[in-house]
Amino acid sequence: MGRRLGAAVRRLAFRNGRVTRLGNRPFGVRVLLWAAGMAIAALLLFFAFWVAVIVALAWGALKVIQLGGHPGRFKWEPTDPNNHRQSLFYHPLFYNDERDPRFSDPRFPDR
Repeated sequence: MGRRLGAAVRRLAFRNGRVTRLGNRPFGVRVLLWAAGMAIAALLLFFAFWVAVIVALAWGALKVIQLGGHPGRFKWEPTDPNNHRQSLFYHPLFYNDERDPRFSDPRFPDR
């Protein structure tokens, strides 16, 4: 593909073995070179984006694998998972537990 593109550029730039105006290229050559440069830049951006996505996914997968390898509690789990009183949505009305001092009932001040 590169050889064919180079041959096409040479055919546009050279006529009968002579260079057509060294300082001023024909309009068609300028457009072709500009389009080729833009296409190469677009391809580089496209590949750079997908390489960045693959690297980010690989990094995330590595972190998930590292978290799964540690026995015990996870960093985001500061409480005992077997104690339902320390869960986020605990309320004593939903369980048959003894009184919890964190939840007072204004109707029964002695409780």
